[in-house]
Amino acid sequence: ISQDEAPSHDAWLSAREAQVLARLSVAKRRRDWRLGRWAAKEVLRWWSLAAGQPAPDRERIEILAADDGAPEAFVAGKPLPLSLSLSHSQDTAMALVGRREPALGCDLEQVAGRGERFAADYFTVEEQGRVEELPPADRARAITVIWSAKESALKALRVGLTRDTREVLV
Repeated sequence: ISQDEAPSHDAWLSAREAQVLARLSVAKRRRDWRLGRWAAKEVLRWWSLAAGQPAPDRERIEILAADDGAPEAFVAGKPLPLSLSLSHSQDTAMALVGRREPALGCDLEQVAGRGERFAADYFTVEEQGRVEELPPADRARAITVIWSAKESALKALRVGLTRDTREVLV
């Protein structure tokens, strides 16, 4: 979902979501947070329709952070037995929803040169070797894909970037 697809008003947020948004003081963080919630609510509405159920009103859907920071979905205050992951980049957001098990994680990244030290700091020796074997023109994409896969896995584990990314082998 792009920033242009989200409404400019906040009427679709629940009261608790509006409270969270009010505490965010950095404009970019506010935009990203709102866009992630909009994407999640849209995906949850589609999920309901695909399951043969009526789509809940957006105001009844809440996307709130659990104690570990992972997003959790509620409808009318009741937790949904789903796995939910959010990501945003460059005024675009995505949401991934599925059954609780296996847990899901997603990451949205723009392919960009991250510098030579990036792989050394965040990748295993094996992953660094794979990147170095590639032609130079393919390395930025490979680094982005490996990084995105690591972030997705760490989100699925509900630890995010609190863990050393070298603990995950892609």
